[in-house]
Amino acid sequence: MIEKLMEIGFTKNEAVVFEALIHYGEIGASELSKKVSIDRSVTYNILDNLILKGYISHISKEGKKRFFVKNPESLLIPLQEKVSIATDLVKIVKEKQKIVTGITDVSIYEGKDALKMLDLEWLNAKKIYALNVIGKADQLIPYHMAQIRHKAQEKREVKVIVSSKEGREAMKLYGISPKVMPEKYWNNVPIVIHEDIVHITTFEKDKPTSIRIKNKDIAEAFKKDFKLIWDLMK
Repeated sequence: MIEKLMEIGFTKNEAVVFEALIHYGEIGASELSKKVSIDRSVTYNILDNLILKGYISHISKEGKKRFFVKNPESLLIPLQEKVSIATDLVKIVKEKQKIVTGITDVSIYEGKDALKMLDLEWLNAKKIYALNVIGKADQLIPYHMAQIRHKAQEKREVKVIVSSKEGREAMKLYGISPKVMPEKYWNNVPIVIHEDIVHITTFEKDKPTSIRIKNKDIAEAFKKDFKLIWDLMK
């Protein structure tokens, strides 16, 4: 597994730490350092790098950070020719990872690659609710979104409220008939809700920045608000 992680861009130490996190689940940095026999200060640097790359996350318990592997799908970010390797690793992670429940995972992603990963995530969702869709993703990453459209032909419940003419035109490409927000309420911050996840994205100067919140109660609250707006619109 370490060799495969290195093939998609991990350093050897990053791969060793990542594999250990999968094996041990939620763990503190000092304890992890002993498990992998890597200097504690080096281990902290590796953990910081893995957090910045979106591979792991942490929570605080009794004033101490505890680290764990987060979205296995984040391994799909590397170049497309390495996707097959990353997909195999995702399966391994899901089989071995001790899933930490009851944790609110809040992550911030920047750039087009992050946007690609987040857009891929909803492909497996059975119900999708999207508010303030403006069609920016189709403009910024057209090839990727074309692939998304190709993969998104399955029947599912998708409700979309757009906040721009471009957003309405973009939805036609997906075969979706959206509702259109009254123009005086248009804004450029799309919100996508699916499963127990909420994505909030800004496109300032065409640079996407996304906040991803994974929490069932928060997602349900956003769904209720969306359904209210949906039902009030003609």
